[in-house]
Amino acid sequence: MRSRRSLLLAAVGLLVTALLVTEFVVFVKPPTSQARPVDVVAVLGGGDFTARKQVGIDVAGLRPGTILMFSLNDPSACPWKQYLPQFEVICFRADPATTQGEARYVTALARRRGAGSIAVVTSADQLLRARLRFSRCWDGELRMVEAPSSTLGVIARVPYQTMAMLKALVLQRSC
Repeated sequence: MRSRRSLLLAAVGLLVTALLVTEFVVFVKPPTSQARPVDVVAVLGGGDFTARKQVGIDVAGLRPGTILMFSLNDPSACPWKQYLPQFEVICFRADPATTQGEARYVTALARRRGAGSIAVVTSADQLLRARLRFSRCWDGELRMVEAPSSTLGVIARVPYQTMAMLKALVLQRSC
């Protein structure tokens, strides 16, 4: 009886360890793309927006005339149009106001404009889910660029991101 209990505890411990390692790789230190010139740069809304915004501007600066898109709750509050004349700045509110909505909006605009490449700027915890969402809507070149954010903030968002990833994988499998 005692060895069965020890075996069960060891199995649970191994399962928890595997889950923690997986979540670390998926949400805290996911694979990213190196910034390269692209036709469209999409800065996703959410936490650490100031860092995301700056990374988006930096990536857009690699190619003159890049379309630089910002996902905002209030697109009328878009001061970057006047401060960044070297880009075509588009501020938008996704409908629905989710990563899926952002992917639909950005990729539809990119197709209308004849773009061949998109860079998506977001934080580490959202990166793989954003890649999944955008790749379902876009067949062209897709680069995922991580904006810096606090490790504690990323870790704090892991439970939410886990549920959102499960939703994307199981319930919402289309663009």
